[in-house]
Amino acid sequence: CAVKRGTRYDNFWQVFSLITYSMPSFFIALSLIFILAIRLRWLPPGGMPLTIHGRNFAYYLSWLKYMALPIITLTIISLAGTIRYVRNAMIDALTQDYIRTARSKGLSEKVVIYSHAFRNALIPVSTIIIGAIFSLFYGAAITETVFAWNGIGHVLVKGLSNRDFMLVISMNLFFAMLSIIANFVADITYGLVDPRIKLE
Repeated sequence: CAVKRGTRYDNFWQVFSLITYSMPSFFIALSLIFILAIRLRWLPPGGMPLTIHGRNFAYYLSWLKYMALPIITLTIISLAGTIRYVRNAMIDALTQDYIRTARSKGLSEKVVIYSHAFRNALIPVSTIIIGAIFSLFYGAAITETVFAWNGIGHVLVKGLSNRDFMLVISMNLFFAMLSIIANFVADITYGLVDPRIKLE
C-alpha cells in the first residue's frame, strides 16, 4: 500500500482496514454467518463437528468447514490493524536517507523496497504482529461465543458467568504467561530483524 500510495489499490486497503478495524468482532462474525452460512450456504454457521461416523477423511474435512468462519473472522480482525501499522511504517521508511542512497547506487526498486525499506519497517511492526498472533489464544472470547466453540476464551466467559473465580484467576495467570512469552519472542525478533540490536 505504501509503495502505491494514493492509488486505488492503496485507497481500497485503507478503507477496508478502517472499516474492519472500527467494527466489533461480533458484528464481523455475525455478518460472515449471514452471508456465507445463511445466504450462500457455503459453510456451517457455527458449532463443532460430531464424531458419529468415526475419524475418517470426511470428519477432518468437516473440521475445516467448521473452522473456516472463525478463522476468517479472527484474520480480518488481526489484519485490519496490521495493515495500517505496516503502511505507516513503510511510508516512514521510504522517506529515510538510506533509501535515497540505495536508489542513487542504482539498485533496483524491488531490492530497495524489500531489502531496505520493508526490513527496517518490520522493526516497529514486529511487536504488533507477534502480539496479534498471541492474542488469538486469549482474545477470541467473543468470536468463540458467537460460533459456539469450546475454546480458551469461551471457557473464560463460562467461568465469569458461573462465578468460578478460581478458573478466572487461573485463566488470567495463563494469559499473563502468554504475554510474557510474546514479549520475549518480540525481543528475539528484534535481534533477527535488526542486526544492530544485540541480545545478551
